[in-house]
This record gives sequence, structure tokens and C-alpha cells, in this order.
Amino acid sequence: MCVADISLTKVAEVGQILSGFASVTAVEGLFFVWKQVRLQQRNTRAAVVTGLTTLITDVDQVFIDRPELWKYFNESEPPPKKGDEVGERVRAVAMTMANVLDHIVEHRGEVKSETSESWRRYAIEVYVKSPAFREVLTEHSNWWPGLQRQICEAAVTPEEPKGPAARPAGASL
Repeated sequence: MCVADISLTKVAEVGQILSGFASVTAVEGLFFVWKQVRLQQRNTRAAVVTGLTTLITDVDQVFIDRPELWKYFNESEPPPKKGDEVGERVRAVAMTMANVLDHIVEHRGEVKSETSESWRRYAIEVYVKSPAFREVLTEHSNWWPGLQRQICEAAVTPEEPKGPAARPAGASL
């Protein structure tokens, strides 16, 4: 068969077929990219949740190592006076907790809504139940803007001391 024997119609048909294959390949490529982006989003969310959980678990370790501090963060017990060794320790934990909770509220948008809402409730509960935490936030009102904003938006009222709070399963003094 000679090149001269091929009609322009046949060349156009072959071109259309090749164009169709190229279009299908492009759509498959876009689908693959979309799946990769979705997978990366899921992996990022998991990494964020793991990181945030690790941070708060590190704070919780304080209550395992120093169970006598629990009451200052969960039972509305006022902190010992400044200068007192326990009082300074309580304020240091409160400051650490503020750092962690500010980091958490700043990253809430990167997790699913129910997880985000749980972290918000946790931060507010610490604020409500811990005079030491509130004291540190008040003394350093411009250090943790995300955390401060979440608390203001919640418009919560601190608890009055009223006895032991429920402890996590297995926790004891």
C-alpha cells in the first residue's frame, strides 16, 4: 500500500482515534492525581491527630508522675500561692498546657469536625475546671491567641470548687 493511496478521511479517522485515546489517558491521569491528593489528605489528618494526641498525652503524663497536681486542673482547686514550690510547679504545668492547647486549637481545621469539636470541648473544660490555667491565661493574655479566641467564643463560666472530679479509669492518687 502506498502512502498516496491513503485518503485524508482515513488519516482524520486515525487522528480522532488517537485523540480519543489521549483524552482517556488524560482523564485516567486526573483520576490518579485526585486519588493521590485524597490519600495525602487522609494521611495528613492522621498525622495531625497523632501529633496532637502525643502532645496532650505528654501533658497527661504529669498527672501520672505527680497525681497531687490533678486537683488543680480537674477539681477547681485554686493554685498554691506564687513562690511556693507546688504553686510554681502548677503554674508551669498550666503554661505547658496552654502551649499545647493553643497548638491544638490552631490545628483543629485539619481534622474531621467531630474530632475538632472534641478538642474544643477539652480546651474549654480545662479552662472551666482549672483556676491555675485561667490565671496563666490572664497573666499572659496575648501569648495564646487561638486558645484565647476559642475560650471567648465559648463564653463559659468557670466552676466553683465542688469536690473531686471523675478520674480517668485506672487513675488514682
